[in-house]
Amino acid sequence: MFIAHLPAGYLLARACPRLPSGPLILGAVVPDIDLVLVYGWGTPMHHHDLLTHRPMLWLVLWAMAAATGLTRLAALALGATVHVMLDSWAGRIDWGWPVASLPVTVVNVPARFDWWVLNFLLHPSFLLELCLVAAALLLWGKGAPQPFAQP
Repeated sequence: MFIAHLPAGYLLARACPRLPSGPLILGAVVPDIDLVLVYGWGTPMHHHDLLTHRPMLWLVLWAMAAATGLTRLAALALGATVHVMLDSWAGRIDWGWPVASLPVTVVNVPARFDWWVLNFLLHPSFLLELCLVAAALLLWGKGAPQPFAQP
């Protein structure tokens, strides 16, 4: 996913009105903090191989937070879980970690262009991202209640 994590977080916040929207939306983008390691410090690995893209981390954090009533933390972890679910669409996410290796990629994007980004942007699977962005813009534009707004 390139452009749809934030809109997906907004859609999640709209779908879960009883959960705090700020942490849900933040959680939808927080796993990509690992890009700082990859591009900022030159870590020689794909960012989907780092801890922030391990679904079990977010699922366990969500379960512990939900069980102890830490609603904001549970919402953040739920948003992050949706993030890694979306990354499984066209990127490899290891859903079996730490127990087993179970890399999941729903759609294989072949390398046809020199600049790897074009391979994703020009592949039909990018339509999912465009649909998520369009849905979020549609809801937001219709005067829907805004996340972070005080009731």
